[in-house]
Amino acid sequence: LEDVKHEQLLMLTFSRAAATEFKQRLMQLIGNAAHFVEIKTFPFLIVLTCLGRIGNLDDVDNVVGRAAQMIVDGEVEPSKIGKTVLVIDEAQDMGAEEHALVRALMHHNEEMRVIAVGDDDQNIYEFRGSDAGYMFRLTQEPGSRFVEMTENYRSARHVVAFANEFVKTIGRRMKTMPIISMRKEEGWVGVTHHRSACMYQP
Repeated sequence: LEDVKHEQLLMLTFSRAAATEFKQRLMQLIGNAAHFVEIKTFPFLIVLTCLGRIGNLDDVDNVVGRAAQMIVDGEVEPSKIGKTVLVIDEAQDMGAEEHALVRALMHHNEEMRVIAVGDDDQNIYEFRGSDAGYMFRLTQEPGSRFVEMTENYRSARHVVAFANEFVKTIGRRMKTMPIISMRKEEGWVGVTHHRSACMYQP
């Protein structure tokens, strides 16, 4: 991405906290140039670019899905969706609406490159409609490339080894390579079994 200017980058996240954290990390990496990189949550991007005239986001049902349809129908100015690179953070948390929006952006901006970063083992928001399968679908787009990032800098060796064994019980995983801990610490893993007691009084 050496040929991409900072202002041509757009990152989408699922929370304001994540957006703030990434801005702080970018400041450490590239200094003041980070101010030119747009980091938005999905709904906030929609209000800015597509549905700004509505005003109150709380009054809009299916706001992300509506925006996707507006792009498909040609109701959004090309300049508002003309970024060169789209980075999706925690892509495993996408639901049907977010996936539809990303595909609409991709197919109405041929110059846009999409980088979806996620971990299908960490899809913890299924209760609200997220599905790592949407991230998998992006890997099936023409010209796409799937890259496994196997280096873990956060967890100690025993923790990673335990996780590698545990995930073998999970079906339909995208990853095939084991994770490698880059830490020197061995660490430890403790497994605690809890018994639940049920009481019945007639």
